[in-house]
Amino acid sequence: MMLIEELGLEGYGAYWVLIETLRDQPDHKAPLAILPALARRYNTTAEKMKAVVVRYDLFQVDEANGTFESESLLRRMEMGQPQCNRKATAML
Repeated sequence: MMLIEELGLEGYGAYWVLIETLRDQPDHKAPLAILPALARRYNTTAEKMKAVVVRYDLFQVDEANGTFESESLLRRMEMGQPQCNRKATAML
């Protein structure tokens, strides 16, 4: 809730852009260096994108590797994996 209170819908939208970006990554992690490019693509600032990543406990940052991830996304992806495997098997 603090995200929306402080950054409004722009912050909420940035959160979902980040989640969708992570979802598309093979290991569901992304480099922090991608934030300026995402900001340009979605017409916001790199500072706002970085704030969404680091200030609201919505993402986990690995400073040593310069990456970030979302534990909630990882959990959702793990829950969906057995279902995907069953569908793939059924298609064979």
